Amino acid sequence: MKNHLIISLIVLLFGCSTSEKQSNKKSLIEHIKEYDEDDLIEMDNGLWTEKFSDKPITGKVYGYFGEGKHYKKVYIGYIDNGKREGKWIIWYDNGKKKSETTYKDGKGDGLSTDWYENGQKSYEFTFKDGQPDGLWTGWYENGQKKYEHTLKDGKGGGLYTDWYENGQKERERTYKDGKEDGLFTQWYGNGQKWGEQNYKDGKQNGLFTQWDENGQKKRKGTYKMGKLDGL
Repeated sequence: MKNHLIISLIVLLFGCSTSEKQSNKKSLIEHIKEYDEDDLIEMDNGLWTEKFSDKPITGKVYGYFGEGKHYKKVYIGYIDNGKREGKWIIWYDNGKKKSETTYKDGKGDGLSTDWYENGQKSYEFTFKDGQPDGLWTGWYENGQKKYEHTLKDGKGGGLYTDWYENGQKERERTYKDGKEDGLFTQWYGNGQKWGEQNYKDGKQNGLFTQWDENGQKKRKGTYKMGKLDGL
Protein backbone atom coordinates (compact mmCIF):
# COMPACT_ATOMS: atom_id res chain seq x y z
CA MET A 1 0.00 0.00 0.00
CA LYS A 2 2.84 2.32 0.93
CA ASN A 3 4.67 1.56 -2.35
CA HIS A 4 1.53 2.27 -4.36
CA LEU A 5 1.22 5.61 -2.58
CA ILE A 6 4.82 6.58 -3.42
CA ILE A 7 4.42 5.59 -7.07
CA SER A 8 1.17 7.56 -7.34
CA LEU A 9 2.90 10.60 -5.83
CA ILE A 10 5.80 10.37 -8.31
CA VAL A 11 3.41 10.08 -11.26
CA LEU A 12 1.43 13.05 -9.98
CA LEU A 13 4.55 15.20 -9.53
CA PHE A 14 5.92 14.21 -12.95
CA GLY A 15 2.59 14.99 -14.58
CA CYS A 16 2.41 18.37 -12.90
CA SER A 17 6.00 19.16 -13.93
CA THR A 18 5.37 18.22 -17.57
CA SER A 19 2.12 20.15 -17.62
CA GLU A 20 3.85 23.20 -16.14
CA LYS A 21 6.65 23.07 -18.73
CA GLN A 22 4.14 22.78 -21.58
CA SER A 23 2.15 25.65 -20.13
CA ASN A 24 5.25 27.84 -19.80
CA LYS A 25 6.30 26.99 -23.37
CA LYS A 26 2.83 27.82 -24.68
CA SER A 27 2.82 31.06 -22.71
CA LEU A 28 6.24 32.01 -24.12
CA ILE A 29 5.10 31.36 -27.70
CA GLU A 30 1.93 33.36 -27.16
CA HIS A 31 3.92 36.31 -25.79
CA ILE A 32 6.48 36.60 -28.61
CA LYS A 33 6.10 40.18 -29.75
CA GLU A 34 5.20 41.04 -33.34
CA TYR A 35 6.52 44.07 -35.23
CA ASP A 36 5.60 45.89 -38.42
CA GLU A 37 8.65 46.20 -40.68
CA ASP A 38 7.84 49.88 -41.32
CA ASP A 39 8.21 50.62 -37.60
CA LEU A 40 11.78 49.30 -37.37
CA ILE A 41 15.20 50.83 -38.03
CA GLU A 42 18.74 49.51 -38.01
CA MET A 43 21.00 51.41 -35.61
CA ASP A 44 24.60 52.42 -36.29
CA ASN A 45 25.79 49.43 -34.25
CA GLY A 46 23.94 47.06 -36.60
CA LEU A 47 21.18 46.18 -34.11
CA TRP A 48 17.48 46.59 -34.89
CA THR A 49 15.03 48.60 -32.82
CA GLU A 50 11.73 50.45 -33.09
CA LYS A 51 11.68 54.01 -34.36
CA PHE A 52 12.38 56.62 -31.66
CA SER A 53 14.04 53.98 -29.46
CA ASP A 54 17.56 52.66 -28.94
CA LYS A 55 16.61 49.41 -27.23
CA PRO A 56 17.31 46.22 -29.25
CA ILE A 57 14.12 44.23 -29.88
CA THR A 58 13.18 40.55 -29.92
CA GLY A 59 10.25 39.21 -31.89
CA LYS A 60 8.68 38.35 -35.24
CA VAL A 61 8.67 40.88 -38.07
CA TYR A 62 5.74 41.10 -40.47
CA GLY A 63 5.03 43.04 -43.63
CA TYR A 64 1.98 43.70 -45.79
CA PHE A 65 1.20 43.71 -49.50
CA GLY A 66 -1.78 43.99 -51.79
CA GLU A 67 -4.92 46.12 -51.60
CA GLY A 68 -8.54 45.61 -50.58
CA LYS A 69 -9.54 41.97 -50.24
CA HIS A 70 -6.08 40.98 -51.48
CA TYR A 71 -4.37 42.83 -48.61
CA LYS A 72 -2.23 40.27 -46.83
CA LYS A 73 -0.01 40.05 -43.77
CA VAL A 74 3.20 38.07 -44.35
CA TYR A 75 5.97 36.84 -42.10
CA ILE A 76 9.36 38.36 -42.95
CA GLY A 77 11.76 37.13 -40.29
CA TYR A 78 12.82 36.95 -36.66
CA ILE A 79 14.96 39.31 -34.57
CA ASP A 80 16.71 38.12 -31.41
CA ASN A 81 18.01 40.90 -29.16
CA GLY A 82 18.41 43.23 -32.12
CA LYS A 83 19.99 40.67 -34.46
CA ARG A 84 18.34 39.00 -37.44
CA GLU A 85 18.15 35.22 -37.11
CA GLY A 86 17.15 32.49 -39.56
CA LYS A 87 15.49 32.95 -42.93
CA TRP A 88 14.31 36.43 -43.95
CA ILE A 89 12.00 36.91 -46.93
CA ILE A 90 11.12 40.29 -48.46
CA TRP A 91 8.05 40.49 -50.73
CA TYR A 92 6.86 42.56 -53.66
CA ASP A 93 3.37 44.10 -53.56
CA ASN A 94 2.21 41.45 -56.04
CA GLY A 95 2.98 38.71 -53.50
CA LYS A 96 6.12 37.42 -55.20
CA LYS A 97 9.43 37.05 -53.41
CA LYS A 98 11.86 39.95 -53.71
CA SER A 99 14.73 38.48 -51.69
CA GLU A 100 15.56 35.59 -49.38
CA THR A 101 18.57 35.55 -47.04
CA THR A 102 19.55 33.43 -44.05
CA TYR A 103 21.11 35.09 -41.00
CA LYS A 104 23.06 33.84 -38.01
CA ASP A 105 23.81 36.14 -35.08
CA GLY A 106 22.87 39.12 -37.24
CA LYS A 107 25.18 38.23 -40.14
CA GLY A 108 24.42 36.74 -43.53
CA ASP A 109 25.02 33.00 -43.44
CA GLY A 110 24.53 30.82 -46.51
CA LEU A 111 22.64 31.42 -49.73
CA SER A 112 21.16 34.84 -50.56
CA THR A 113 18.84 35.27 -53.56
CA ASP A 114 17.16 38.31 -55.10
CA TRP A 115 14.39 38.30 -57.75
CA TYR A 116 12.92 40.77 -60.22
CA GLU A 117 9.21 41.51 -59.89
CA ASN A 118 8.46 39.19 -62.83
CA GLY A 119 9.87 36.24 -60.85
CA GLN A 120 13.20 36.03 -62.69
CA LYS A 121 16.29 35.78 -60.49
CA SER A 122 18.26 39.02 -60.24
CA TYR A 123 21.32 37.68 -58.42
CA GLU A 124 22.47 34.90 -56.13
CA PHE A 125 25.51 34.47 -53.89
CA THR A 126 26.62 32.84 -50.65
CA PHE A 127 27.51 34.47 -47.34
CA LYS A 128 30.36 33.17 -45.17
CA ASP A 129 30.92 34.82 -41.78
CA GLY A 130 28.80 37.75 -42.92
CA GLN A 131 30.76 38.35 -46.14
CA PRO A 132 29.95 37.32 -49.74
CA ASP A 133 32.21 34.39 -50.58
CA GLY A 134 32.43 32.30 -53.74
CA LEU A 135 30.53 32.79 -56.99
CA TRP A 136 28.17 35.79 -57.25
CA THR A 137 25.89 35.43 -60.28
CA GLY A 138 23.57 38.08 -61.72
CA TRP A 139 20.93 37.97 -64.48
CA TYR A 140 19.09 40.47 -66.65
CA GLU A 141 15.32 40.63 -66.31
CA ASN A 142 14.96 38.54 -69.48
CA GLY A 143 16.92 35.68 -67.88
CA GLN A 144 20.17 36.29 -69.76
CA LYS A 145 23.22 36.01 -67.53
CA LYS A 146 24.60 39.46 -66.62
CA TYR A 147 27.73 38.64 -64.62
CA GLU A 148 29.70 36.02 -62.72
CA HIS A 149 32.08 37.35 -60.08
CA THR A 150 34.30 35.30 -57.78
CA LEU A 151 34.73 36.73 -54.28
CA LYS A 152 36.68 35.80 -51.18
CA ASP A 153 35.89 37.35 -47.80
CA GLY A 154 33.77 40.01 -49.49
CA LYS A 155 36.48 41.09 -51.95
CA GLY A 156 37.33 40.19 -55.52
CA GLY A 157 39.22 36.92 -55.45
CA GLY A 158 39.19 35.36 -58.91
CA LEU A 159 37.62 35.68 -62.35
CA TYR A 160 35.06 38.43 -63.08
CA THR A 161 32.99 38.07 -66.27
CA ASP A 162 30.23 40.41 -67.52
CA TRP A 163 27.85 40.03 -70.48
CA TYR A 164 25.71 42.37 -72.56
CA GLU A 165 21.97 41.74 -72.52
CA ASN A 166 22.27 40.14 -75.97
CA GLY A 167 24.53 37.43 -74.51
CA GLN A 168 27.78 38.80 -75.92
CA LYS A 169 30.68 38.97 -73.46
CA GLU A 170 31.37 42.56 -72.34
CA ARG A 171 34.45 42.30 -70.13
CA GLU A 172 36.63 39.79 -68.34
CA ARG A 173 39.28 40.35 -65.68
CA THR A 174 40.85 38.71 -62.64
CA TYR A 175 41.06 39.95 -59.06
CA LYS A 176 43.50 39.04 -56.31
CA ASP A 177 42.91 40.21 -52.73
CA GLY A 178 40.35 42.72 -54.00
CA LYS A 179 42.62 44.24 -56.66
CA GLU A 180 42.74 43.70 -60.41
CA ASP A 181 45.61 41.43 -61.33
CA GLY A 182 46.30 39.99 -64.78
CA LEU A 183 44.71 40.54 -68.19
CA PHE A 184 41.66 42.81 -68.50
CA THR A 185 39.76 42.35 -71.80
CA GLN A 186 36.72 44.32 -73.04
CA TRP A 187 34.45 43.83 -76.08
CA TYR A 188 31.97 45.90 -78.05
CA GLY A 189 28.36 44.77 -78.20
CA ASN A 190 28.97 43.33 -81.67
CA GLY A 191 31.64 40.95 -80.34
CA GLN A 192 34.63 42.91 -81.60
CA LYS A 193 37.40 43.34 -79.04
CA TRP A 194 37.51 46.87 -77.56
CA GLY A 195 40.76 46.66 -75.62
CA GLU A 196 43.29 44.64 -73.64
CA GLN A 197 45.26 45.79 -70.62
CA ASN A 198 47.41 44.05 -68.03
CA TYR A 199 47.12 44.86 -64.33
CA LYS A 200 49.34 44.16 -61.36
CA ASP A 201 48.30 44.80 -57.77
CA GLY A 202 45.42 46.97 -58.99
CA LYS A 203 47.51 49.14 -61.32
CA GLN A 204 47.89 49.15 -65.10
CA ASN A 205 51.15 47.43 -65.89
CA GLY A 206 52.47 46.37 -69.29
CA LEU A 207 51.12 46.62 -72.82
CA PHE A 208 47.67 48.01 -73.56
CA THR A 209 45.88 47.94 -76.92
CA GLN A 210 42.59 49.46 -78.10
CA TRP A 211 40.56 48.76 -81.28
CA ASP A 212 37.55 50.38 -82.96
CA GLU A 213 34.29 48.52 -83.68
CA ASN A 214 35.60 47.40 -87.06
CA GLY A 215 38.69 45.77 -85.61
CA GLN A 216 41.13 48.52 -86.56
CA LYS A 217 43.79 49.28 -83.96
CA LYS A 218 43.30 52.75 -82.40
CA ARG A 219 45.83 53.00 -79.60
CA LYS A 220 48.79 51.14 -78.22
CA GLY A 221 51.14 51.84 -75.34
CA THR A 222 52.82 50.57 -72.21
CA TYR A 223 52.11 51.23 -68.55
CA LYS A 224 54.48 50.76 -65.65
CA MET A 225 52.68 50.35 -62.33
CA GLY A 226 49.92 52.82 -63.18
CA LYS A 227 51.94 55.32 -65.18
CA LEU A 228 52.15 55.55 -68.95
CA ASP A 229 55.72 54.58 -69.76
CA GLY A 230 57.74 57.29 -71.47
CA LEU A 231 55.84 60.24 -69.93
